[in-house]
Amino acid sequence: MIKSLVVKGLWGRYDYDLQFNEDVNIFTGSNGTGKTTLLKMLWYAYSGEYERLIGEIFFQELTVNFTNNFKVIINTKGEHSNRKSYHFELFEGSGKKFVEETGVFIGSRLIPDNSGHSSIYFLADDDMVPGSNSNFFPTFRRLEGGFSLDENLELNNVLMEFTNKLSTRGHRFIASGNSSDIRAIINEISSDIRVRIDAINNRFVNFITKANRSSPSFETDLKNALEQKSKAEEKLKEPIDNLSKYVDRFFWEKSIKISENLRLGQHEIEIDIENLSAGEKNLLSFLVYATYLKEGVMFIDEPELNLHLDWQRELVGTLRDIAPNVQFFMASHSPGIYAGYANKAPWFNDFVHHSTSNEPALVE
Repeated sequence: MIKSLVVKGLWGRYDYDLQFNEDVNIFTGSNGTGKTTLLKMLWYAYSGEYERLIGEIFFQELTVNFTNNFKVIINTKGEHSNRKSYHFELFEGSGKKFVEETGVFIGSRLIPDNSGHSSIYFLADDDMVPGSNSNFFPTFRRLEGGFSLDENLELNNVLMEFTNKLSTRGHRFIASGNSSDIRAIINEISSDIRVRIDAINNRFVNFITKANRSSPSFETDLKNALEQKSKAEEKLKEPIDNLSKYVDRFFWEKSIKISENLRLGQHEIEIDIENLSAGEKNLLSFLVYATYLKEGVMFIDEPELNLHLDWQRELVGTLRDIAPNVQFFMASHSPGIYAGYANKAPWFNDFVHHSTSNEPALVE
């Protein structure tokens, strides 16, 4: 999880010094105060995408601390986004400096002073990355609803290419909350449950096969084994059961058909996932991805998109119930999102400071 962030000279104008909660952090404030930029900075740092962090965002100094004692320190200097010098330091969990590199970013490449290959570029493929799993929902995510875009293969392919380009290992960029993506994640969750249940059944069959049925303790041992098997299966089914529970709670008098053998909800009226509204798909994608993530960090820019105010009020608490081991970062303009979390949603205008750096603002 992410512990703190210190930024100096963001866009040559703003400084920040932020300490984060391990559960919920909501960025709210006026437009242009850096909420979305900070979400992106945190995600790039957490997922090890340091090259994108240095290349896409203009700042003078950056320090990010993580709860596993990883720490990233970056200093940059330059007036243009496509050419800037950098000094990068990464400290791993024991406090030992793992990487230190100085060089220049030109165009879209990090070029270290030794003119060799940048160590930073390969960190995303290394174990030395602060976080293992995360989701990032941008504001420009595509929300299906009301108009079919299935025939527009060009748009689908562009979104898929963009998603794959920004996603890496356990860190997903979710540019589209469409039916196929949501169904794929639900089926993956369901498939994982079936595999684990099969393993439990195999262990039980193995117990029956090897058990001494003439033993005086056999009946007691069998009863205990059956109870353990039942409890283990119920525990494994919790993710799908919880999704069904929340579908019953949020979705008005209908169950959602995922496949011929799987549906969410207990209502008799059943509709295909393709026929959900944009708001319903947006909410369902949050519920499903939080279920899949289990632990890590979830970033959502403007979670209120297409959601009724009642759903906005319940969203954060619901996500916390589904994924208690996930740290949430949200940028929102909606009182429905942040009103219930006043101690976790300070007004950005109150703590952003005009930079004391002498570096000029970004010039294109």
